[in-house]
Amino acid sequence: MKRTIGERLKKARKDAKIRQGAAAEKMEMSRTTLSAIESDKRLVWAEEITKFAEMYKVSANELLYGFADEFPEIEFEAFLGNSEIRMINYSLLYDRLNDKDKDKVMKYIVSLLEQQN
Repeated sequence: MKRTIGERLKKARKDAKIRQGAAAEKMEMSRTTLSAIESDKRLVWAEEITKFAEMYKVSANELLYGFADEFPEIEFEAFLGNSEIRMINYSLLYDRLNDKDKDKVMKYIVSLLEQQN
C-alpha cells in the first residue's frame, strides 16, 4: 500500500525516535501543525521537507516519494496521487520566489481560506 507524505513523515519521525512535540519545536511550528502535516490535513513546503529530512536523518526523496536515492523508472502518476503531485509542484515553484513574493503568496492563500469560511 502506498503511503502519503504525511504517513512517511510520521514513520520517519518514529523511526528516528523523536516525539511529535520535540519535532514540532525543532521545526519551529506548533504540535498541532505537525499533527496536521502528518495526517495530510496541511501541505508541507519544500523547505520543510529539507528540514524534516535533516532532523530525521533520511533523504528528502524518501520523504517525498518513499525511496531513498535513485528514482526508479516509474511514472509519478502511478506512484503519487494527483494532490501530492500538485503539492510538490507548488512547493517547487514557491521555493523559487523571493521572500517578499513568498509573503504575498501566503497572504493571498490566507485571504482565499477566509473567503471560504
